[in-house]
Amino acid sequence: MASHFRLATFNVHHGRTSGSLYSPKKMLAGIASLEADVLCLQEIDYYSLRTYFTDQPQLISEHFGYEYCMTRIRFFGAGVQCIGIFSRYPIISEKEINLPSGSQHQVRKALSTVIECDSHIFGLTTTHLHSQGSQTGPNKVAQEQLEHCLENLASEDVSLVAGDLNMDPEEVLPVADRFGYDAPHEYKTSPSKSPRRQIDWFLARGCSINEIKVSDHLVGDHRALISTVTLS
Repeated sequence: MASHFRLATFNVHHGRTSGSLYSPKKMLAGIASLEADVLCLQEIDYYSLRTYFTDQPQLISEHFGYEYCMTRIRFFGAGVQCIGIFSRYPIISEKEINLPSGSQHQVRKALSTVIECDSHIFGLTTTHLHSQGSQTGPNKVAQEQLEHCLENLASEDVSLVAGDLNMDPEEVLPVADRFGYDAPHEYKTSPSKSPRRQIDWFLARGCSINEIKVSDHLVGDHRALISTVTLS
């Protein structure tokens, strides 16, 4: 029997919108608006000055009743930035994947889990790949990181990747296709106020993702992506 759940991915930018300070209330309201059964978050803080030394993963977990796991990405002098996966279903296992970053770039990682939904087992990975900032041209560092991530997931029959890939469709689609992933595109997520690019993605293998939409709620510097996943 098929199972369905609502999946979202969101670069929450530690709960701060452009020109505003961090607001726990606004951040939680933005997450609530997604109505996600399973949620991937990037740029969440762990005891940082800018978020008033809040353990954001624990705050989110306790507020919504999610199980969660997280991995610490980088210490930036006044706290730690993380990525996390939050789930209403049991998280069976988790692992951290170190991605090739090079000495001149920020450390990047992926967080990979195995989750049980009803009688179905699936892999879910979130990541936040290299950003080129104001540079133009192909994001070759992020492409290499995505390749490394998908290589590490090659043994999973049912695999979802959800995160901020910092790449446009012409960069993501060839890599996704090489590893057998569907990668729905034309869902612009950045910047949040007037989205022009899709840099946040769902990749799926062995399952289907549909009813994809971009969130309306403005928290952070991205729009969230939301979808319904069908496991069969």
